[in-house]
Amino acid sequence: GTHSGGMSIIRPDDSVTTHHLRMDDAGILLFNIDIDKQGRVWTIANTGPVYFDGDSLRSIALQQDRRSKTYFDWIDDERGNIFLTTNIGVLQLSKDDILGFTQGKVTQVPTRLLDDADGMNNKECTGATRSTRSATGKIYIPTLGGVCVIDPAMQIRNEMVPPIRISHFKTDRGERSLFQPQTEIEPGTIRYSFRYSVLSYATPGRNQFRTMLQGFDKDWSIPVHDSEVEYTNLPPGTYTFRVIGSNDNNVWNEQGASFVFTVQPFFYQTIWFYALVIGTISALLLLLYKWRISFVKKQNEALKKVNAELDRFVYSASHDLRSPLASILGLINVAREDTQWDKQEYLTLIEKSVKKLDSFIGDIIDFSRNARLEIVPEKIDFETFIKDILEDLRYIENYDKISRTVSVNISTDFYTDRKRLRIVLSNVIANAIKHHLPEPNRDNYFSVTISQDKHLVVIQVTDNGPGISEKYHESIFKMFFRASGRTAGSGLGLYIVKETVNKLGGKITLASRQGEGTTFTISLPSYAPTKQVNLIGVSEPE
Repeated sequence: GTHSGGMSIIRPDDSVTTHHLRMDDAGILLFNIDIDKQGRVWTIANTGPVYFDGDSLRSIALQQDRRSKTYFDWIDDERGNIFLTTNIGVLQLSKDDILGFTQGKVTQVPTRLLDDADGMNNKECTGATRSTRSATGKIYIPTLGGVCVIDPAMQIRNEMVPPIRISHFKTDRGERSLFQPQTEIEPGTIRYSFRYSVLSYATPGRNQFRTMLQGFDKDWSIPVHDSEVEYTNLPPGTYTFRVIGSNDNNVWNEQGASFVFTVQPFFYQTIWFYALVIGTISALLLLLYKWRISFVKKQNEALKKVNAELDRFVYSASHDLRSPLASILGLINVAREDTQWDKQEYLTLIEKSVKKLDSFIGDIIDFSRNARLEIVPEKIDFETFIKDILEDLRYIENYDKISRTVSVNISTDFYTDRKRLRIVLSNVIANAIKHHLPEPNRDNYFSVTISQDKHLVVIQVTDNGPGISEKYHESIFKMFFRASGRTAGSGLGLYIVKETVNKLGGKITLASRQGEGTTFTISLPSYAPTKQVNLIGVSEPE
């Protein structure tokens, strides 16, 4: 043996052949070499036993426990047993098992550890002195506490398969019965511990166990001497705890013992709850999908409506814009050809066309502003507000021939968008002035009444004009609607009134019969007043 993991063979012709355990075997020491009666060569390294097959060195894989070991010596008792001395005791192996490993029949060689549980005064062996075998077959092994004697003839191998018992099952809620066909555990249980035993008492400290919790563990645990195992936080489900064990001679009871128990779920861990949640989410997603489809359809319908109104608006607007312009151009051409034209008459006709054009452009501007601008609430003094509107409308034809009354009866401050309210009332009052019956000795009038109904302000504009036929009531607020071709105006006025009232969050209704006059009723909510911010040291630009 060498100090670098190799073994040198010196032949009679003085040639030397060295075999290595592996390519990089620095730190691996080979100790005593043993040649048995069959000529097989065995040796021991500090990492474990080694076999020489005539061509190469091979490490022998042993069944390992979790304790690390350093190997010192190898000795054969000529009864089929091999003893390996280590720093934690003496490992006993079967030579037949080793041969089975060298022939590829097994992947690991079973071992039995002899230590203080077997009577050794000191289990730590030493590598300074070799072990030896006496003529009577006894094995003498040097230890740090003296010489240990092993008599193979006195060894009796325990070949009985040991019974396995599960003695206790305990949770953090207390002990559980082991005699029920199936034990049910309450939801929320955290700890589960099992205690078990091998009914073999020759050397109880050498009994080993392997456990597996079917439904949780994927494989068996490694062999251990501990007779208790604990699990925590098991998910709901049915489990089978299994334990197998061996006696001191590594004879295993592969059938072992088992125990079945069920961890009950909380209500929110049941399949019914999951199904309910999935069903609810699916239903919500379906409703959301249908709502989205409905929303898109409504948006499309609204877009189609807007496009149709825009087409109609462009057509009617272009017609109404060109009509007064054409009238003006016609009057200019007539004036050029008429050498004796009445200048005042033509100027009056041109003025009428220009005013018509100006009125229509004003309607378009009102329509655009109502659609674009945000609402700016201001306090409204109805007495002054109505007076200003009537002052602007006094230039309408026959204004002075119509009597009028204004009644304001509200007890609280009212806030709304001043410009929009002016558009609404100017149009409605202007209609009351324009559409009167031109009959002699007729007492034409209109009234404006402003009252309060809970949180709403109600404005009523009533006249005794010709009235509106009931067949036109549903169309009166449509864009560019005219009751007849002789009706003056652009057809935008009441449409703008309706849209503006809607923008203010209100409602407008019509009550009218042919020949009995008309009443427009406008209900409007009051807005919260706009907060005023005082800017100190900031001057407005001139």
